[in-house]
Amino acid sequence: MTLTASQEQALENIHSTVSKQADQIKQFETAVEGFSAPVYAPQNSPGQVLTAQEETKKKERHDFGDFCASIYCANGGKGNLSPEDAQAKLYNHYESGQRSGDDGIHTQVLSEASGTAGGYLVPQEFRNELFDMAAENAVVRPRATVMRMTSRSMVVPAVDLTTDAGADETQFFGGVKASWIETDTQKPVTEPAFRNMEFVAHELAGYTEVGNGLLADSGTALGPFLNKSFAGAINWYEDLAFLKGTGSGQPLGIINSPCKITVDKTVADDFVLANAASMIAKLLPSSQGSSSTVWIMNLGVLEKLVSFADSSNVIWIPNARQALPIALFGIPIIFTEKLPALTSTDNNSVILADLSYYWIGDRQDSEISASIHANFTQNQTVWRFSHRVDGQAALNGPINLADGSDCSPFIALGGDP
Repeated sequence: MTLTASQEQALENIHSTVSKQADQIKQFETAVEGFSAPVYAPQNSPGQVLTAQEETKKKERHDFGDFCASIYCANGGKGNLSPEDAQAKLYNHYESGQRSGDDGIHTQVLSEASGTAGGYLVPQEFRNELFDMAAENAVVRPRATVMRMTSRSMVVPAVDLTTDAGADETQFFGGVKASWIETDTQKPVTEPAFRNMEFVAHELAGYTEVGNGLLADSGTALGPFLNKSFAGAINWYEDLAFLKGTGSGQPLGIINSPCKITVDKTVADDFVLANAASMIAKLLPSSQGSSSTVWIMNLGVLEKLVSFADSSNVIWIPNARQALPIALFGIPIIFTEKLPALTSTDNNSVILADLSYYWIGDRQDSEISASIHANFTQNQTVWRFSHRVDGQAALNGPINLADGSDCSPFIALGGDP
C-alpha cells in the first residue's frame, strides 16, 4: 500500500509525538523513583509519609555524639571518616555552617575547609537539648524573661516605671495618669514614658579535654559526656553572671542592677526574722505570690534559718524530725554557692527576687570546635563550646509608690549595723 505525501507526514508526526511522550514518561519515572515506596512507619508523626530516601536518612545516626565525632574527624582526628567526608557530612547531614575566627562571619562547611578557621555551628535541635539540660538546675534562666537575638545587638523598648510619682499617683503604668473630670470638659493629656534597653551578645565559652580513647566508638560515649559537661558549665557560669555580673564584657547581674534595694542586717553576721520581714515588705506588690519569685541564699544561711525564732518560739521548722520546708513566707528558697557568704563584706548573701524582671537576650548561634594538636602529647582532644548571651534587669531603678516609699523586684540583704 502506497501512502500519499500527506499520510506519510501525518504518520511521521505520530511517531514524533509517541517518541516525545516516551521520553517524558522515562523522565517522570526517574523523578518519582524515590517516591515509589512510601513508608508508613508507626514512629513517624501521625499521617506523615516518608520517601525511601528520607527513611534511609532517618535510619542514619543523627545525634549529638555523632555530630561531635564528625567535628573530631573534620579536624584531622582518626575516626571512621576522612576529614573531607566528615566536613561534607557536617554540611549535608547536619546542615551545619562554620563561624570563622574573630570576625564572626558564618560560612558553609566546604569539603576543602580545614575546620581550623572557627567552630562549627551547633544545629538547633542539639542547642535546644543543651539549654534544656542547662536550665534544669539553673537559678535564673528558667524563671527569667528570655528573648531571641537575631544579631549581635538588640534594642528593646521598655516602659519607664521609675520616675517619681506625685502624691496619690502611681508610676506602674509608665506615667499614664487618670483623673476625675466633668462631662464635656478637656481630658488630661498624659504620655507613657519609654526607654530603650540595649542587649549586646557576650560570648561564654566552655572548655574540656577528652582522651582520644573515648572517641574510638565514634562518639557513642562522647555525646553524653560533652552534653553533661557543656550544659553544666553553661548553667553555672551563666547563673554566676546573671547574679553577680558587672555588665562589662558580660551580663549585668542582679546584685549590680540599679533597681536593687538593699535592706541592712539588724544583727551583725546574721540573718534574722526581722530582716526577712523587711525584705518582703520592699518586694514589688505584683511579685507577691508570683511563680517567678524566689529566695536565693548562700548555703551557709540554712544554719540561720533553722534557728529562726520570734521572742519565744522557733518558727521556721516545727521540729527536728520532719524535712526542711525550703520555703520562707511561702516563697521557695534556692540555695547556691554563687552568692557570698553571710559574713562576707560583699553582703548580698540573701536575695529576694522576681526573676521575670530579669531579661535575657539569647543569640541563637552556638558553636563547637575541637583541636587534636593542643594536647597532642597527652593523647587528648581539646573541645570548646561557646554561645553568646546578655542579661540585665528590666527596671533602671526602684519604683516609687504613691505613699512615698519604694519597692523593687530585687531585694538584697545588706551590711552589718
